[in-house]
Formats: sequence, C-alpha cells, structure tokens
Amino acid sequence: MILEEILSAVDQHCPQSTGDSGTGAHHAAMTRGGPAHKSRAIVYAFHPHATAPCCVAKVAFDRQESGFLASEFSHLSRVHPELGESKRFCVPTPLEIGGTSESRWILMTAINGERLKLPDLLGRARRSGKDTFTVYLKKSIAFSEHLFASIHESEMVDAGSFAETALDFIREFDPPPQVTDGLRNASNLAVRGGFEWQKGWQHADLSVGNVLQSRDGSIAILDWENARSDRPMWFDRLAMLGLTADLARQQRPNRLTLLEAARLLLSRDHWMRPVLRQTLVEGAYPRSHARIAYLESVMTVALGRQRDRRTLANEFAQLVEIGLVETAPDGLWSWAEDS
Repeated sequence: MILEEILSAVDQHCPQSTGDSGTGAHHAAMTRGGPAHKSRAIVYAFHPHATAPCCVAKVAFDRQESGFLASEFSHLSRVHPELGESKRFCVPTPLEIGGTSESRWILMTAINGERLKLPDLLGRARRSGKDTFTVYLKKSIAFSEHLFASIHESEMVDAGSFAETALDFIREFDPPPQVTDGLRNASNLAVRGGFEWQKGWQHADLSVGNVLQSRDGSIAILDWENARSDRPMWFDRLAMLGLTADLARQQRPNRLTLLEAARLLLSRDHWMRPVLRQTLVEGAYPRSHARIAYLESVMTVALGRQRDRRTLANEFAQLVEIGLVETAPDGLWSWAEDS
C-alpha cells in the first residue's frame, strides 16, 4: 500500500520526458535504511529503462523515525527555495510527504553521486586519502556557511542561552565535578564578556555519510532531519571534531571510545591535526570566546542526540572535557580566556 502511494506520487512529480505521467510509469527498488536507521527503508524510483533513479523516498516504520522524516521534509521545504540557484543542486528537492504519524514517508528528487572513499583516519593514509578528506571538510563547511548567509535570522542570542544549555547539559549527563565546575566558570566568562551570536541555519550533521560527490567534483548534502534554524555560524565547523572522531572510531570498532579517538586525532604528531586545526581555526566565530563557542556546539549535539535517543550521545558529551579539563594541543584553538 505504501509503495503504491509513493509510486503514484512519483508519477505526478516526475513525469517521463515524453510527457507521460500516467500511473505505472515508474518502477522501484527498495533497500534497508542502514545501521543508523533500522526502522527505515529507502525506495528508489526509476523511469523505465533508466539506470539512475529520478526520485528517492524514505519510509519510516515507527513514530520516532516518522518524526525525523517529518522534520527533514519541513527543513528542506524551508531551506531549498532560499539557497540560491547556484546551490540548489546540492540539496534534494522535497516533493511530497504522506503516510501517518506511525509510518511516514517523504519523497525527494534523487541526487546522483558517490560516497567518499576515506583513509584510515587513525592509521597510515595515502596522500590521495588525505586530499579527499580535506576536500570533504572544506566543501562541506563552505556549503554550511553559504546556508547560514542565505537564510540567516536577524535575532541575536546572548550569553543567557549558553548558561541555560550548560545547565541542561549538567542535568542530563551528570558530568564529573571538574566538568560541572568548568561549565559554570565558562558560563560566568560568557556573561562577563558579553558573549552573543546571530542565529541562522546549520545542517548540524555534516558527517561523511551525508555527503555525495559527483564526477565534476561538486558535493550534495543529504539527511536534513537534524538541521536547525537557531544555530550560530560556527556550529557545523566546531561539530566537525566530534563527527571526525566518530568516523575514526568506527574504523576501529570495540577498541576506542569517541573521546580517545578525538585525543589521537588532536595529538601533535598525527597527520589529521593540521587538517582539523585549519578547519576549526579559520571559522567565522568569536576568537575571544573560542572556548565558549566550542562548548556550545558540542553540548548542543550531545543534548540533541540524547533527547532523540540517538547513539553516541554520552560519548559526544565526553568531548566537552577536551575544552574544559584537558590541555588542548598547542595552537589548535586560540583559547583567549583560559584564566
């Protein structure tokens, strides 16, 4: 029944080049949603005799996944028209949403591209692997900053927001006393320093699994369910440390925690360190509040994953320690307010 609904919607939104939009003009292939989405399936819709899909549908089989899909469709519907013509090809076009609160489906245009072939981040890396990873970071961040500039909000957010996030973080994760004390000190610094930022759109999950690269080198950004319209410009950039550490940890399953992977990536003699340093330091965030910016980003990721019952929430929470009670590698961030 759901497949019939989806194909009917495809016939409406994606007629064949001959103009034939009659029922049955398309056929479909279905796959599982992947290890991160066990209650989800993906439907690829094809024109007859075509080898590349014209549309893609995501199908959820429980209330939580249905909520994620509804969020993704809503975010794409708001973001896509505002991106500017030159950037719209980077994002799927939302076409239709259907189903129920228990079994939602959304239909989008298909974007063709390939998954990035990345090096072993914690092992030896060929130059081509390093180059690929650097391109992924730079292009993803450039897109994120274009997104913020295209449809940013006018409202400014002050230090009170950071203090509230810190209190929420302490309540939900019950961190060690040194982390709790560090967050309270950071909150005081933010208030005294007049910390504020302009809110706008960020993708909020620029992991490599959500990026496709086409033959001409352009990238497409997928999976918009975590996008937010109230994030600072630095959010995606500073969340990259956790996402990169997560990828490195996946390459060595059952051997490392996320925090351990992050420590290794930030070590002085690791090849990834200068790549991450450049990615983090060149961002348009307040240098005098670099520590606050980093903590705000990581706490928000951890809280969001915890409330959505996502994996790695607690491990992302541990990354706060790097910005509070550990010695950051020399020069990685301009910690202007260490005292």
